[in-house]
Amino acid sequence: MTKEKLPKATHSAILRIGDIEIPCAVLETGERVLSERGVTKALGGKRGGSHWRRKKQDPSGAYLPVYLSANNLKDFISNDLEVALKEPTTYLPKTGKTPIEGREASRLPQVLDVFLKGRDAGKLHPSQDHLAKAADILMRGLAHVGIIALIDEATG
Repeated sequence: MTKEKLPKATHSAILRIGDIEIPCAVLETGERVLSERGVTKALGGKRGGSHWRRKKQDPSGAYLPVYLSANNLKDFISNDLEVALKEPTTYLPKTGKTPIEGREASRLPQVLDVFLKGRDAGKLHPSQDHLAKAADILMRGLAHVGIIALIDEATG
């Protein structure tokens, strides 16, 4: 898709949950997205070389985000989540011209749950422990924010 046809962010900000910050945006389509790099960083991960090699070999290819690409996580990723996250939402920021890859914001709890289920099942590698800890912090933060939003919605 050419830059001219990419959806543009109408609003953007930094989502703060505890000490973790994730860039987020609302697109002109109404979609709410989180920066893929921001989520990767929030989980304490980074894009590995294999991710970039795959993208270079097939830039139009559909891949799960790098933070979910480990083989030992596959059993904890639902088909629904896999389909939803295969294609990033590439968009233009509110200011600037460099396209950003984002993922649907409402999927974050499901992503975090992958790590928590993997941890609970004893299937994470020791090198992934930090991912589960970050997922736990984020999930708890979302629960605190969520109850406030639910009350606000219920009470108008």
